[in-house]
Amino acid sequence: MSTGPVIVYHRPGSSEGPRLLGRLLDLLRAEGVEAEAFTIEEALENAGGLRGRRLYMLMFTRGGHWWSLVEAGLRPRLIPLHLTANAVGREARSRGCTPGSLVLVALRAHRLVEQQATDLEALRRLVGLHCPGTRLLVLQSLHAPPAGEQAGLAAPLALLPGRLAGAACRLGEGCLGAFASYGLGDLASWILEEELFHHDQ
Repeated sequence: MSTGPVIVYHRPGSSEGPRLLGRLLDLLRAEGVEAEAFTIEEALENAGGLRGRRLYMLMFTRGGHWWSLVEAGLRPRLIPLHLTANAVGREARSRGCTPGSLVLVALRAHRLVEQQATDLEALRRLVGLHCPGTRLLVLQSLHAPPAGEQAGLAAPLALLPGRLAGAACRLGEGCLGAFASYGLGDLASWILEEELFHHDQ
């Protein structure tokens, strides 16, 4: 089995997801990093063979999926909050965000709810450095978005296109779309830096 880095992701709800993941792998491969991609379910099924390998989990906060991998003896690294904030803020500014117009939209975790809330609030404050007055909306369900909620500009905290991105984009007059649609370079630079300087950790 390979000893290279592993990218772990939530199974995408759209056919666009695999194409975006392929582009991320291509960016890394062009710099000499041969990474493999596993869904969360595949990583759990192969946990024994993945122990000791570097896992980059394409999720923004702690939650049940992250904890499942930790419980399986793996050490998944989440996307750094400042990286997410810088990419979201940059994209929001390019769309003309004004004070109070940007809303981060997340789906409530089933487990580690307090940890997720802590991470989301930190992310909101970091994005607020770019777009003052950034707000946070945590959906309890994808089936019933809260009535009356609106955003001038919605930023789904979804890595790949799918149901969360779709629900978030229905709330805003404008929408950034899934993170991978504008943040692939940021993700690749994070993983490449880790591989270049922290490969022995």
